[in-house]
Amino acid sequence: GDENVSNLDQSGNNNSADLRQDGTNNTSSITQSASFNNAVIEQVGDANASTVRQIGNKQFQAGVSDVFVSQLGNGNRSTVDAQNGDGPNLVDLDQTGNRNVSTIAQGATLAVTNKIAFTQSGDDNRSTINQATVSISDLNLINGEQSGQSETSVITQTGFSNEIDLLQDGVSNESYITQTGFDNASSVTQTGTDAISTINQAGGNNIATVTQGGI
Repeated sequence: GDENVSNLDQSGNNNSADLRQDGTNNTSSITQSASFNNAVIEQVGDANASTVRQIGNKQFQAGVSDVFVSQLGNGNRSTVDAQNGDGPNLVDLDQTGNRNVSTIAQGATLAVTNKIAFTQSGDDNRSTINQATVSISDLNLINGEQSGQSETSVITQTGFSNEIDLLQDGVSNESYITQTGFDNASSVTQTGTDAISTINQAGGNNIATVTQGGI
């Protein structure tokens, strides 16, 4: 395509990056340092923007860390600041449609084996995810999917062996989840229009389930 911009800065050991941009006016930037990092960005369409940054901890190497971003459509935005810990941590983000925005931060000192898998399809969806962004947060998992139009999700998860599953399908649904502690599980399914849910869990071995359907 035309007028696409890509910036790549790699240092350290065993870094790799795979960039592909089709269409026009797409922008991508990858910064990797420390060791064992891998990032893949694929953007198809026009005016998409993606930034990936992987920085290993100065005392602990970010081993076996990966980021995958694929954006199809127009005007999508993604920012991933991940793998700032001991690894292995994983982020897998897929956005299709138009004007979807995703911001993800994962990893801190000694953050190990955390995973985020998030998909947005449709138009004008927004997601903000922070996982394992405090020291010693391990084995946390987030699975999320937003489809439809103008969906919003804000997720924060730290601690040990916590899991969040989110599905929003409809128009203008909102989900806010904060989970800390250990062995906690949250599941949110919202369909229809204008559903709103908020979950706050701390401690251990808690389970929260929200199912909402509207017009």
